[in-house]
Amino acid sequence: MVRTARFAAMALAFAPFAFVASAQAKADAAASDAQTLEVRYDDLNLTTNRGIALLDARIARAANEVCGSADIRDITASRIVRACKRNAISGTADARRLAIAASDTRLAMRSR
Repeated sequence: MVRTARFAAMALAFAPFAFVASAQAKADAAASDAQTLEVRYDDLNLTTNRGIALLDARIARAANEVCGSADIRDITASRIVRACKRNAISGTADARRLAIAASDTRLAMRSR
């Protein structure tokens, strides 16, 4: 079973692990024009701190890709991009917890 995270806009879609990031970071993009990215985590051991840190890094990279960047001289655009990244990452909190809990459950089932 391949475990992935799907990154989309403003609401968490559980398919099987989804994360939403507003396309608003693309200054002119409408909220309905969300980008979606899949983040694989089937190769990570989410029962370890290292595995969780690697998942967090992948989520951050996906948020960077979804939200884009802005010229640092454009304060408004920079704020929009930072807010997009912050919202995208915080939007994964529930799905991230579920993925980690599922890994813990699988580990507990194997040790019986």
